[in-house]
Amino acid sequence: MKRLPWLLRICALTILLPLGAVLSLPSAHAAGPAVSTFYPATKADYDAWPSRKYAPPPNTPTFPSGTAIVAFYFAYSGANQTVYVGIVQNSKGGVIITDAGTLTNASGAQMFWVRRPKKTFPDDTYKVTLTLDGLPVAGTTFTVGGSPSGSGGSGSGPNPGGTGPAPGGGTVKISPLFPVSQADANSWVKLNYPTPTPTTTFASGTTWWIPLYFGYSGAIAKTTQYSGDLRNSTGKVVATIGPYVLSYAKGRQEFYIPTPNKAILADGSYTAEILIAGQVAASTTLTVGGAAPSTTGVKISPFYAVSQTDFNDWAKLNYPTPAQATTFTSGKTWWIPVYFGYSGAVAKTTQYSADLRDSTGKVVASTGPYVLTYAKGRQELYIPTPNKADLADGSYTAEVLISGQVAASTTVTVGSPGAAPANG
Repeated sequence: MKRLPWLLRICALTILLPLGAVLSLPSAHAAGPAVSTFYPATKADYDAWPSRKYAPPPNTPTFPSGTAIVAFYFAYSGANQTVYVGIVQNSKGGVIITDAGTLTNASGAQMFWVRRPKKTFPDDTYKVTLTLDGLPVAGTTFTVGGSPSGSGGSGSGPNPGGTGPAPGGGTVKISPLFPVSQADANSWVKLNYPTPTPTTTFASGTTWWIPLYFGYSGAIAKTTQYSGDLRNSTGKVVATIGPYVLSYAKGRQEFYIPTPNKAILADGSYTAEILIAGQVAASTTLTVGGAAPSTTGVKISPFYAVSQTDFNDWAKLNYPTPAQATTFTSGKTWWIPVYFGYSGAVAKTTQYSADLRDSTGKVVASTGPYVLTYAKGRQELYIPTPNKADLADGSYTAEVLISGQVAASTTVTVGSPGAAPANG
């Protein structure tokens, strides 16, 4: 397999918060590890962080032309040897840098920096997504070569992080608020922030995130916080995201609400809420199940697992069609390689990712998103576990996702066929 075209050099400092330190955390019903603050900083602030007793550095969203290194700061909680990944995309949605580190403390703060080897960042506005154990939890933007342009916000993915409590939300007006298709959400930035079409129905059996669009006014730029909840028909909160910060006093924003661990939403009716400073400011309804609009024209066929040997030899043997593998070694397997063919993609734009689920449906490994280079072709990739943990013996389902939607799946077994089911 060809090496991915992006590289990362990464350095990190981690601290355990001292007794009495206070962080603004996500709402109590959020599940799993969480990030309350995520933003860019300078390399100089990274270097000075220890001498400043690990105080949060200044938020630096703009860098001069010729910048080669950008640092980032985030505060987190609920970690347990959690793997974090920073994904940097340019304004066209192309992933240019991605790699990972590990959080060794349960809660604290982290700084890391990224460098483009032998290159500088071209003048552009960049979106950065932060994932914890394969799940998107926060995002931010930075601009090289001038001030950010436009008022559209950060697009379809995780949204800009912010710091500190927001003032009361009573002066902020939200109108409109409605769900949008996942395809429209993924295209919002590259199409220059058009007003999307409302979508009220999402596909049964594949939906784990709900994208939303809203307009707002009366905010305090870079201070007012917003978040989102998703409630089922009984009123129970089943998914939540945020809080994040509104960049402007008046503008438009897209964001999405993911379920914990990418759990598939049951068919039924849901209410999505947007909260300003922790108070519900607007809500909208949607349905999972029924005939949902098509979210992608990409077709995946075939899709199956391959042996680790075939995966390692694929590029040097000039990309032959590999043999399918369904069984992997007990006690030694921490990555599952897969192969797929595809058609109908938008070259250098369509994104793909992959998950591995155990027999209970829990996501135990994840990778991506990456970008398909061609409109039609073949691809290999592998799905690694966090921290290279060996997979328990049992049955697993590997999924390939196009623009966040499951497009194909296949089953594999770790250990002897008929081994006890893996249950995470």
